[in-house]
This record gives sequence, structure tokens and C-alpha cells, in this order.
Amino acid sequence: MYSSKIESLMTGDNISSITGTITSILEKAGNPNTGNIIYVLDRIDSLSSSESPREVIKCFSKLHELSEQFNIFTFVFVVRRSDFLDLSTLSIPTIKFENYGLDAFKDIINMHYYDTFWNLMETAESKNVDSDTEMSEVDHEEHTLKLDEQEKRVFFRQFLNLITETYSSYIGLSIDVLIPILRRIWPIFIKPLIRHKRIIKGKNDVFTTFMKNKKLLSKEFSVVTKLENSDMNLVDYQQSDIDNQKITEESKKGHYDLSIKTKYLVIAAFLASYNEPKYDSQYFSKGDNYNTIMKHKTKRTKVVESGAGRLRRAMSAAIPFKLERLLAILNSIWTENVGIELLDDVELMTEIATLTSLKTLVKLKIGDTIGGQTKWKCNVHWNVVKKFADDVGFDILNHLQD
Repeated sequence: MYSSKIESLMTGDNISSITGTITSILEKAGNPNTGNIIYVLDRIDSLSSSESPREVIKCFSKLHELSEQFNIFTFVFVVRRSDFLDLSTLSIPTIKFENYGLDAFKDIINMHYYDTFWNLMETAESKNVDSDTEMSEVDHEEHTLKLDEQEKRVFFRQFLNLITETYSSYIGLSIDVLIPILRRIWPIFIKPLIRHKRIIKGKNDVFTTFMKNKKLLSKEFSVVTKLENSDMNLVDYQQSDIDNQKITEESKKGHYDLSIKTKYLVIAAFLASYNEPKYDSQYFSKGDNYNTIMKHKTKRTKVVESGAGRLRRAMSAAIPFKLERLLAILNSIWTENVGIELLDDVELMTEIATLTSLKTLVKLKIGDTIGGQTKWKCNVHWNVVKKFADDVGFDILNHLQD
């Protein structure tokens, strides 16, 4: 009977139309004494400033002053922050809900994902057995994990505690970030359980497994979200880690005692600062166009004032760049010159943080970055960058914009 009225109430164009609709509903219902009716206006602070969210709250909070028939209504406003709404003068009771702490966060994960992760164990268990081998019931029984419910709960909670505390600086209290990491790491802890079929302290318990794989778990394997690496298993990553270690052994050589990866990082930052983004596909991608440009640039002579070390006129001001663009350029020149894929591991993020603390990379504050991306700028002299390029054998002049 009142569906059309209620719909108009939900989609009212302004306060007057909404109050008029409420009055009409009450008149049709004969203004019954039905107790208190609560309206919840969720995320009203997300309204644009032109829609005056404060005025909306003010009007609803004063609605009872228009007529006694509005006394049965209570309006609840849910906002993420109320300071900019200046509600203190409206005498509205305010309840602040504190954010979840780490313990509560872990309780939520444990409650909602416990069964999910032990179901993943069944998949890992089946992969642990050669798929080409026909198993008898006895053989299958020997490969069945012998853990009771309590042991499973304790094991998963210990795993959850260890991983959340280890990566707390990366994940914060974000379920969307944590769950993919847990899924990726979980098989490392499950495989020793499947091998021994039970928990043996000092051999395959959570802490022992973590310590055995501590170096591996501090790398990109645990926190990577790249789709192309999502199927990389433990053995593949270990081999990749060994290959990268050969490069790392040379990391202390050269000027300024910087690693090869750090020098490439500075070079990439310089290229991102002094090349316009629209030319990236020409300088940092393979193909006929790339090869043609490279051939042309190799033949022509560059003019650089090496004595004074001044940049060319076109390079007098650094261009702000996004971190994603820096990593894309770094991956391109690294793969081209070193010959192996560069993994975006924790070590790389640490080097970026170190360069930032040294003011080699400068984080810019340009306008409102909420919901946007932070811009960066390279703060290294051309002579230093050229020296780094010579150290690693990279022809930086062939990658600079005219």
C-alpha cells in the first residue's frame, strides 16, 4: 500500500520532499503509535561538499521540531570521520567505534578462513603423491594427515599469528591484502605435515618450518601479487633465488659501495624523471620501433658538458613519476642488460626506502593524494648517474629523450 511512498522517501530530491513524504505516510497510517522508527544514513560524509552533508544532518536532527508526529523517528548518521562536519554545535550524541586491533583482526581471520585453508591442504596433499601411481587403500591411508580438530586449530592459529606479525608492516589490518599472502605461504607449512602425517616439534611445527624457510619467506615469494608469478612453486623460486644470489655476490663492488640493483634503481629513477612517459614504449620496449630508435640514437653524437656536469636545457627540470612507472623501467633495463627477470622482492622495496631516506628519491606532495598515487622525483646529479651506468655497463645515453 505504501510501497510507492517508501520508494519516494528513499529517493527524495531534497529535505522538503522527504519530510513531505514522511508526513504523507504517517497520515495514511493514521499516525499509529508504533514505537520508535530508526533511519540509518550510512556514509553520509561521502556526499560532495556541494550537497552540504552537514546541512542534511542538521535538518534531520531538527526534524522533530516541525511537528510532534516526527518524535517517533530517530536518525542515525554513520560517518568515517566527523570533525570536518562540525557537529559539536548540534548537540548530537556521538559514538566513536575504535578500529579493530591486531588480536581482533586475527580472531576474524581465524573464524572465517579456518575451514578454507584446511580444504586447501587436501589439494596440496593430493599433489604430494605421484599422480601416475595407482594407490591402494592402504597406501592412501599412509598418506592421510593424522591430526585431530584441536591440533588443526592450534596449528592454524600459530601460523596466522606468525605470518600476521611478520608482515604487519606490509598488510596492516587489510583482509584483502593478507588472504592472498596466506594462501601463497600456506603450502610451505603444509608440505612438511603431509610428509610426516603429524606434527613433530622441532621438525615440522610452525616455528621450525618458518625458521627453515626464513630467507625465502622474506622475499617476493610470499607477498607477490603478480598474476604471471602466481603459479611459481617453492622449488622454482628457490632456483630463481640462487640465480639472483650470483648477482648479489657482486653487489658490494663498484663506486659508493652500492649494489648493482641499487645502481640500476637510481638509473631507472633518472630515466623516469627526465624522459616523458609517452616515450617509454620507444625506449624501454622491444620491437621494430624500439630497434629503429636504438640504431638511430647509437649513430648520432650526444653532447654533454662533462666538465661542469650541467644537464642539457631540456633536462633542467625533473618530471614527477609514479612508482609503478619506475619499477616498469627498472624491470625493462634490468632484463635487457642482466638477462634474468627482476623480482619485486622485499629487498628491492627496502632499497627504495633507503634511497628515499637519503633523499636520492624524493616523494612529492602534489595536491590531494587520497585515492590517488604518490609522485616521485630523482634527486641525483647527472655525473653520478652516468658513473653508475658505466659501472654496470649500461649505455644510458641511448635511453635518454632528445
